[in-house]
Amino acid sequence: MKKIIPFILFFFLLHNLYSQKDPNIYDFFGGKLSDKKPVFYRLVFQINNNKISGYSYTDEHGPKETKSIIQGSYNAKNHILIFRESQKLTTRRNGFYSEKCYLNGILKLELNQTISKIEGTFTEKTNTGKMCNKGEIRLISPDKYNYPKNTNLAVTKQKKKENVILPTFNPDKKTTLKTDDELTIFWNSNNLKLVLWDDEKEDQDRISITLNDEEILKNYTLKNKEKKITIPLKQKINTLKITANNTGLIGGNTARIDFIDNKIIHKIISQLEVKKSVIINLIKTN
Repeated sequence: MKKIIPFILFFFLLHNLYSQKDPNIYDFFGGKLSDKKPVFYRLVFQINNNKISGYSYTDEHGPKETKSIIQGSYNAKNHILIFRESQKLTTRRNGFYSEKCYLNGILKLELNQTISKIEGTFTEKTNTGKMCNKGEIRLISPDKYNYPKNTNLAVTKQKKKENVILPTFNPDKKTTLKTDDELTIFWNSNNLKLVLWDDEKEDQDRISITLNDEEILKNYTLKNKEKKITIPLKQKINTLKITANNTGLIGGNTARIDFIDNKIIHKIISQLEVKKSVIINLIKTN
C-alpha cells in the first residue's frame, strides 16, 4: 500500500485547482489503492443532518475519468463516513454497455489546520453483487477546516434543510473534449436540452451537430448569445456528434455546450481541428 507516496507531490501541485471555495463543502483528493494499479480518486461532498451528498471522481483528467453521485451518512461521534456511489454521471472509459461497478467506502475523517485527511477501506460491486475490486482509500486536503468543539461539522448549521441537496461545488468546472475524444453521459430525462455559445471572443467558429445520425444543427456560427435546443430522446442509447466546420479567426474551433439533464448540468467545451469531431454517448437510465 506504499504506492500512495508518489501521489503526494501531485496533490500539492493541484492545491490551487481544488482550493476550497465554500466552507460548507469538503474537497479531498488522493489515491484508490488495491492489488490493481493505483488510481487517482477525489471526493467532494457536504454533510447535512449527518447525511452525505456529493460527487466522486475516478481517474480525474485521465483516459478513464468517471464522475458519480455519492450518498451516505456521517457519524459525528467517531468521525466515520459511510457512503456509496449511487449513480454514474459521466465516463470516458470504453465498455459503457457492460455492467457498472459502484464503490462503497467506510472512511475516517480527520480535520485539522494543516493537512486534513480521509482514510479507510472500499469495495466495488455491481448491482447484482459481483465483486469488482477492493482496497484502501487515502485522501488529503490542504484546505483549512474549523472543527467545532461539539464535534459536529460546520456544515450542520444547515440543519433546517430536510432534504439532501447535491452541492454546487466548483461551478466553473468543465469537461474539455478534443479531436476524436469520446464521453458517455448516463442520462435521466426523456429530453436532451442543449445550450451552446462562444464563451470567449466571437471569432466565427462554425459547428454541426448530429444526434443518432440525424442533423440537428448545420454549419451554425457560434455567438456570445446562447442558443437553446430541446430534443426528445426516443432511444436507450443515443450518439451525439459535434463537428468543426472551420477554424475560427482566433485559434482553433472552440464551442461551449451545456447538456442539461433535469437539474444536473454537464458543462462541455469542445476544442476541435477543422472537419474533426467528438462523440458524446447519452445512455438513458430509465
